Amino acid sequence: MLTAGLNVVSMSSWGEDFLSCDVGWSHIAPMQASPGSHDELFIAANGKPLLIMPFIESRNDWAFRDEFPRTSDNHIAPGTISQIVNLIERYLQDDSHPEWASSWAQAYDKNGESRYAVVLIHASSNRLSPSEHEPFAVGFDLIAEEIFQRTGVKIGFLIDPLQPYTHAPGWFKPTPESTGPFLAQSNSILGIQSFIPEIWFSGSPTDANFLTWKESYSRRWAETGIPFLMDISPGYDAHIVFPNSYHYGLTPAWQEALTSMVRDFGQDGLVFNSWNGYTEGMAAVPTIEFGDQYYRWLQEACQIVDSQ
Repeated sequence: MLTAGLNVVSMSSWGEDFLSCDVGWSHIAPMQASPGSHDELFIAANGKPLLIMPFIESRNDWAFRDEFPRTSDNHIAPGTISQIVNLIERYLQDDSHPEWASSWAQAYDKNGESRYAVVLIHASSNRLSPSEHEPFAVGFDLIAEEIFQRTGVKIGFLIDPLQPYTHAPGWFKPTPESTGPFLAQSNSILGIQSFIPEIWFSGSPTDANFLTWKESYSRRWAETGIPFLMDISPGYDAHIVFPNSYHYGLTPAWQEALTSMVRDFGQDGLVFNSWNGYTEGMAAVPTIEFGDQYYRWLQEACQIVDSQ
């Protein structure tokens, strides 16, 4: 990863370390993502210029959208808070491993205050109506404040905003034009970090249509002024594990189009989804089919960002 030009790892997490395997990661994670492997990542990153951001995933019995910003009994996103507090206790407040705290990535919020970064996948809400843009943005500050009251740690969020007029889940889905101004005023929003947002596209599934949609999505979010990480991946092919899923990209034309988007929208950085996504065709590490083609492409993309 360091040789490729990366400096942060998004560490997928499917729940607290006290969950049993059959509740948490084992039924949903397409790679080893147990709490023990999280420890191994912090051990491996220690002493290297490679930081870590927890990446909160949905799982079979829990999704962020079902409790955000408040539950029906008015509790502020209890599952989200519980998971982040658990991660704080494990990696920022573990007296037996004080060195781990320095590996958790921090970023500056809009006020110039440093916050520990957490990524939230599939940011939408089943608790809000489609027009409640401000309550959606305020919800992140509510979570961050509750976590601060419990732990004394200031947390900030990079979010993966799901879009209206797609088949993405959620009654409320944010838009750059209507939700973006409120998100830009949020103290706890650190940036936009999308996870292959084109997978939710609901039109004719051609590469040209995917690219047109992704270019518009990226441009619109970049124009909000919220720090925007341009997400790239080689394409998508999960027919072995998800037989009915889309298949797109994995061509030189797809690479060239996303490289152009990195030049246009990657001033704040980029994210590669995902490093070892063998079962979904998103691997940067060498594969039988493509050799090191996508590793070299990632190196080129990182060099473009560094030069901007």
